[in-house]
Amino acid sequence: MQFGFSLKVSRFALGSLFIFTLFLLFSCTKEREKSIELKDFVVNMADKGENRFLKLKMKLVVNNSSVISEIASQDAKISDALITFLSSKTVADLSTTMGKKVLKRQLMDLFNNKLLKSGDVTDIYFVNFVIQ
Repeated sequence: MQFGFSLKVSRFALGSLFIFTLFLLFSCTKEREKSIELKDFVVNMADKGENRFLKLKMKLVVNNSSVISEIASQDAKISDALITFLSSKTVADLSTTMGKKVLKRQLMDLFNNKLLKSGDVTDIYFVNFVIQ
């Protein structure tokens, strides 16, 4: 009876140690991302003869904190550029996985080459993506 109890305690301790080690490994190796979540964008799409729209919310991962301040201070300029750019897309452009990947690359180019001066967008996550 005593041996069975200590074996159960040992398994519990080893399991707990393993989970704790994994937690430390992942929390120490991944630096906290600097990011900003933009508001929802709803735009009419460029499809001829159809009334289609895109609803998009995205989170931008940036390479330094000053980019977050720059984005916040240029809300109207960035909104205008995104609405203009997104409304040029058709359903066919965005309905596939590859189309969404291309869109992310194009958006990063727009941010990094035309809109931002203090740093770069390093990744984009689509938080909400709906085509109707």
